[in-house]
Amino acid sequence: MERGAGAWVACSEITRRAGKQTVVGAVLVGAVFGASAQNCPQAADGSYMAGDGPQPSAGCTVIPATSGQLVQSPTAGFYVLTRSNLRGPLTVGNANVKAYVNGGYGGIGNQYALGPAASIQTGNLTFDTSTTDNTTSIGSHSGVNITTADANIKAVMTYGGGNSTGAQPSMGFSPDRP
Repeated sequence: MERGAGAWVACSEITRRAGKQTVVGAVLVGAVFGASAQNCPQAADGSYMAGDGPQPSAGCTVIPATSGQLVQSPTAGFYVLTRSNLRGPLTVGNANVKAYVNGGYGGIGNQYALGPAASIQTGNLTFDTSTTDNTTSIGSHSGVNITTADANIKAVMTYGGGNSTGAQPSMGFSPDRP
């Protein structure tokens, strides 16, 4: 029987040696694979929803860069949307996205994730969007910061809805720069 540091384990010498090696191997494997980035699954319309529902999208942390221009289907509602299960940073690679959609559209946005642990960091972004309803390019709330390297945005909205106030529809982009 061995005794050490307030705990003791009864085992054979062979088991003791194998146990130490196994524990070291398990810790190394857990450290390498447990902390690894997980790509988010892409929907058929080209969109990504991170932090939503069951795995794999709830635990994903990376949206890979687009290969050339990604053309989304006319039914797409967004490119990237984060939900309440986003618990840490989401990394979005360089993206070149064209979305000419029927209805509203949001480029990259946070819907339900809460800051400050949740955040979105992106590479260079190019959005070419045209919608028949509301459009946003980059947006967030609830303290979830979005940081982007560079953004090139073309947004066209053909508003077809009613307007009882007589006011004109508007779009805007308000970068937060020091």
